[in-house]
Amino acid sequence: MSASGSPPRDAAAIAISPLRRDELNRAASLLGRAFRDNAMNRVVAPGGELRRERSNVAGMRAVLPLAHARGVISAARSGDSLAGVRIALTPGVQTFGRPSWLALIRMLLVQGPGVAARWSAVAEALQLHRPLAPHAYLATLGVEPELQRSGVGRALVADWLRAVDALRQRAYLETDSTNNASWYERFGFAVRTELSVLGVTVYLMERGPRDA
Repeated sequence: MSASGSPPRDAAAIAISPLRRDELNRAASLLGRAFRDNAMNRVVAPGGELRRERSNVAGMRAVLPLAHARGVISAARSGDSLAGVRIALTPGVQTFGRPSWLALIRMLLVQGPGVAARWSAVAEALQLHRPLAPHAYLATLGVEPELQRSGVGRALVADWLRAVDALRQRAYLETDSTNNASWYERFGFAVRTELSVLGVTVYLMERGPRDA
């Protein structure tokens, strides 16, 4: 899913490069803030902003090391600051793998069994609707809230699509935001279907192969 913000103004100062291992905790914190107020997060982790953010960070700390090991995390930087994070899987890498038992226990202690179970249900529902044909998958795109609408999201998506188009791949993503669905349409995505997950509408979006 994504927290990308509104159409950007200027992405000239944004640099995209692989996320370093020593940035994993910073990336988890950024994504925790970026997704804190999304529709799905409000349903999965009801309560205040702090609870939702802590729940998100705990989940990301379990997942990000797996994604980093597979080389699928990219970071957007504005100067020395981490501005956004993208997790995008290639057709040859379609899963992160399973976190260690220790990582799962740490996540459960923060999230609680109810939140963890609901996130598991969301993941299973979305996985069932992934395309059968080979595709590049935008699993996560999050931008630091104070930097949204500044071009960070656009830079991350454009950088990803250049690599996707170079290989003439199909691209796929999900979002629980009507605004984000319209935003992704500007990159050539179209809503394939709408899915209700825990009462939240999720837009499943595809973009066909393009010439680089």
